[in-house]
Order: sequence, then structure tokens, then C-alpha cells
Amino acid sequence: MGAWGIGLFSNDTACDVREEFRHSIAEGLSTESASAQILDKYMSIDAEPEDRSKAVVALAVTQWRTGRLLDDVKRAAIESIDAGGDLSLWAGDAKQLEKRRNVLAKVREQLLSPQRDPVHIGKKVLSVAVFTPGDVVIHTHRSGAKFVLWMYQNEVSTDGTASRAELLDIEASKVVSDPRSVVSAPLRSDYDGRGMATDTMGINFWNCQYWDRERYEIVARIDRPEARRGSPHHFKGSFVPFSRKSKKNPQPTDIFDQYLEHRVPLKEWPRNL
Repeated sequence: MGAWGIGLFSNDTACDVREEFRHSIAEGLSTESASAQILDKYMSIDAEPEDRSKAVVALAVTQWRTGRLLDDVKRAAIESIDAGGDLSLWAGDAKQLEKRRNVLAKVREQLLSPQRDPVHIGKKVLSVAVFTPGDVVIHTHRSGAKFVLWMYQNEVSTDGTASRAELLDIEASKVVSDPRSVVSAPLRSDYDGRGMATDTMGINFWNCQYWDRERYEIVARIDRPEARRGSPHHFKGSFVPFSRKSKKNPQPTDIFDQYLEHRVPLKEWPRNL
């Protein structure tokens, strides 16, 4: 499982455990049943010891934060931390090892402190993909600039469904008059940290149900392989293309604002605008 930092939830295992527990509770399972499912899945004898430690500690912290910490889960997490947890993964970096040790020490202290009353966990609003692989989409920015996207896959996860698309370097007017021109169109160039051009613009789009329907048009649906450049594209990240309207955010943000107005390299766009 991947890790991107020393934080408790800076790895795939811990994040998956947290999401699965919250989802199970939201769906009406008891704390005991949800815990049993997760422990059966992540604590098998075939799992790596470090992954088992990450899983049980993440489960314990998630339960503590939601006022549902079970005694047996608490005991297992404390024992795992006292046995060294997943510190062996950081043995090659003394500074990171010490930071991770401090994280686990704080977690241990937290688990031994009184927990809150149980909090309500509502059902998660899942991302919905409104596009079908093969859809050729023209998005019109409020400035008038147009972006051509060619959808090639819908990815399903616990967060819902995301649409994967290529951002093409082609004039929208040409696509309108000849939709099949996307087949030979190159990907739109981006720039890496050294200022070198790269044409691997693949993007994951989440929560497409919040796109402003007046700002995009599906001009055609053209069958295609999942990816034209081999596997996988160098994705720049996963994005919410348009934020939802609210009192705090009366004007939904367009993800292409930064590209047009600030010329920020696409790979530096925030995960959620």
C-alpha cells in the first residue's frame, strides 16, 4: 500500500480503513459488525505486519474520533504501537523514523484519553460520472475559452465514480465540424518543474454532477481504447471541476481558472478547488 508521509492517515491502508468504517456505520451496521468486517479483511495472517498495524491503529483512532472505540480494538492498537507498529518501514531514514514514532506516541496517548459521545455519521454523497467513455466534451470557460476533453474511462471507488479524460490540443470549432478529428489530436501540453513541455495531460474528474450544464456540451461519442498512450497517463491529479454553490461560495469555481488566469502548471492545481 502506498504512503506519502508520516502522518497517521498518510497511507492507503489507514485511509481505506477510515472510509470503510464510516461507510459501514452510515449504512446502519453496528460498531461491532463494522469492526469485525474490517479486522477480517486487514488482519489476516497473509497481510504484512506493518499493514496490520496501520489498519488496527487507524480503526482505533477513527472509532475514538467518532465516539465508538471498542475495548478490544483499543487494546489491539495499543499493543501494536507498543510493539513498534510500522516503524520498520522508516528504518532507513532516522528523521522520518523519529517523526513517525512521535505520531504513534501521540496516538497512544489519545486512545487512552476519554472519548466523546457517539457522533452521527451521515451517508456520504458519492461522486457521479455523468459522462460515458468515448464522450467528446467541449467545456466553455466563462472567459470564452474552450477546452476539448475526450472521456475514456469511468473509475469506481468508495468515493463514487470519476471520469477520466484526456485534455486535447485542438480547436473546439474543428471538433464541432468534424468530431472524429479527436482521434488524431495530440494531448494538450503542460510543463514540468523544469519548464520542459510534456504532452501527457490525463485528468481524473470527480463530482461531475456539479458541473454547470450550460458550460459543457457532449458533441459526439466515439469508441476508443481506454488510453491511447499506453498505461498509464501521467495524471496531474483528481479534481472537482466545479465547486458547489453555497453561501460561502456563491460563484462556483471553474477548474480551468488557474490554467487561464494564473498560468499555473496543471500538475500544481489543488485537489479540490
